[in-house]
Amino acid sequence: MTAVLTSGIEATEIEAVCRAVGVPFDTDLLDKVHHASAVADRLRNTK
Repeated sequence: MTAVLTSGIEATEIEAVCRAVGVPFDTDLLDKVHHASAVADRLRNTK
């Protein structure tokens, strides 16, 4: 099963982008992206 972030982005999509631009993919990066996505969702909902 693929992890889906709050913004609807799948972890496999993030991994593919990382490979395309030459950035190492790891779970720490995924956690940071997930956190940023959750913060963005909260900010959108407070307007």
